[in-house]
Amino acid sequence: MLAALLALQADDIDRWIGKLGDAELAIRDEATQKLIGAGEAAVPRVRKQLESSDPEVRARARRILDARPPEFERLKDRDIESAERFAFAPDGSAVACFDKDRQLQVIDLAAGKVRFSIQTRRRTSDGRWERSAPCWTADGLLAETEEGAEGSLRKIDAATGAVGEVAVTWRGNRPAAAIRIIPTGDALVSAGGQLHVYFSKMAKSYFLPRASHGVMSDDGARIVGITGQGATSDVGVYVAYGSWKNMARAELKGWVDMIVATPNLGRITTGGRGGTFLAQIDAESLAETLRVELKAKLSSLAMRPDGKWLLVGTEDGKLGLYDPAKLAPVAEIDLLGEAPQFAASTEDGSVVGVLAGGKIRLYRRK
Repeated sequence: MLAALLALQADDIDRWIGKLGDAELAIRDEATQKLIGAGEAAVPRVRKQLESSDPEVRARARRILDARPPEFERLKDRDIESAERFAFAPDGSAVACFDKDRQLQVIDLAAGKVRFSIQTRRRTSDGRWERSAPCWTADGLLAETEEGAEGSLRKIDAATGAVGEVAVTWRGNRPAAAIRIIPTGDALVSAGGQLHVYFSKMAKSYFLPRASHGVMSDDGARIVGITGQGATSDVGVYVAYGSWKNMARAELKGWVDMIVATPNLGRITTGGRGGTFLAQIDAESLAETLRVELKAKLSSLAMRPDGKWLLVGTEDGKLGLYDPAKLAPVAEIDLLGEAPQFAASTEDGSVVGVLAGGKIRLYRRK
């Protein structure tokens, strides 16, 4: 009886998979919902559809898989000794980070081996070593190099490590803590407690007043910047009409020093290290639309590149994966008491990296 039931379920799953690329939208939508409802039984067959030649089938297969509550397993043999930020390649094939000797290295995730290393230099006047966070674009890796000028990132071939021309610059000589590069080559850089916008066509950067951290729209026309000011924070929206103009400002209750957004500023979330809340703000009005209290103090905040998860680190040693629409947790990674200092995800969410306790820990989605 059980064998017959399982066979029937398998036939149903195959039938609905066959309708993911149907000509009628209603049938495609029904098939998608049926396969989501089938749960884990459908996962192996749906996963094979990620290799379909039909982009509609591939997209729906990814949507079905993403609808499952994510569970992760630690890749225990892939810990990376590092105390600084890192970045995943857009295709999830590699991670760029700094090793204990302050060399930039690119590690192949499948093989677990270093593709190449590049010597970097960055030392502040008080003797402390600091480097800009590495950053990936569709064309390859951008990073600070030994021969590069301060306040700049150079293009690096992701396969060979060959160093190319300067890609981004900003004012001053402080390392960049966060960088957002859009397809046009323009960039938003947070460095030394200031926010800079870089225009690739002019190869110039401009300082945005009253902002230390920010997020940029996909077309580069709008920036939302924040500055923590003790009990309150200042939020401003900057719009480019020939030159950057500050169009509106608002006050947010509570101190914040982190801001992330879904693609094209669809949803913006802020929080402050050591604080106990997350706040969502509207990109147009800057009004607060949602606030949730956390069970422990915030230590890190990041967004999955496609905007499907918030990565919320707390000082009790947990990394929560949150629904960015509801600011509600959907899964959790237990770091056994080590507070996440930084976290990032591959574009498809298949691998999550967490910087904690001087190591980058990698977790693969089951």
